[in-house]
Amino acid sequence: MIKPLFKKAAALAIAAAVAAMALTACGVSQSDYSKVVSERDAAVEELEKVTAEYDAYKEKMKPYEEMTEAQAAAEKLNCGEGGSGSRSGCGEGR
Repeated sequence: MIKPLFKKAAALAIAAAVAAMALTACGVSQSDYSKVVSERDAAVEELEKVTAEYDAYKEKMKPYEEMTEAQAAAEKLNCGEGGSGSRSGCGEGR
């Protein structure tokens, strides 16, 4: 009775070893890995650039975001379509 159990365990161990070796042979090539890493690095650089541009824009727009509706309406009357645009700050960024 020990022999059949030993044969099954040995067969199972051999099958597991073969499966483990087969799976380790199926990997990503170094060139594919390097390509993906360089694409990721380029995307990270682009994200940092866009984030910096966004932060600069948000900082520039901060005074306008803090305006009340009345202040915005007054600014539009002073600088807007009917205004001369000669007032300081009018026409900036437009």
